[in-house]
Amino acid sequence: LSEAKKGAQNGAYLREPDNEAFFRLQKAAGGLIRIVDIAPELTGATEFIRAVSGHCRVSVAHTQAAYEETVRAFDAGAAHVTHMFNAMPPLHHRRPGVIGAAFERKDVTIELICDGKHIHPAVVKMAFSLFPGRICLISDSMPALLIHGAGEGYGPLQMGALSVFLPVSYTHLR
Repeated sequence: LSEAKKGAQNGAYLREPDNEAFFRLQKAAGGLIRIVDIAPELTGATEFIRAVSGHCRVSVAHTQAAYEETVRAFDAGAAHVTHMFNAMPPLHHRRPGVIGAAFERKDVTIELICDGKHIHPAVVKMAFSLFPGRICLISDSMPALLIHGAGEGYGPLQMGALSVFLPVSYTHLR
């Protein structure tokens, strides 16, 4: 992932693309790794995508990638975008970025977080027009919610080294 777009991820765990590390993890997981996220602008990203895309789905994610870098990633075998519109440059009329590159590729699927907070409802509607039949609706729930359960207190709960508080709005999920 890109350091600048890592979001809540712990920067101490960010690594450059590493084919050998992926294959060691895939072997240890018994071939169960089904998706891997990558920022296409990282050194070695294109080679990594070529090497692993036949073994799992490669997703563009947490990135500052320009349109051209994203096109190279898709040409190399990436076929998905994690958290479309979040943790990436916005669509600009002269810099279409990840959004513009994904729009052009009818074989690329995208994830959309439709929780009313991550993406404005007008952009959600726009996404359904831009990416018909290619949208995976997801949540952006975190392990603290899953481990501790909704409604069992508001925090602090641990997400890695971070202390987090569950908002009141999550208490209805139980």
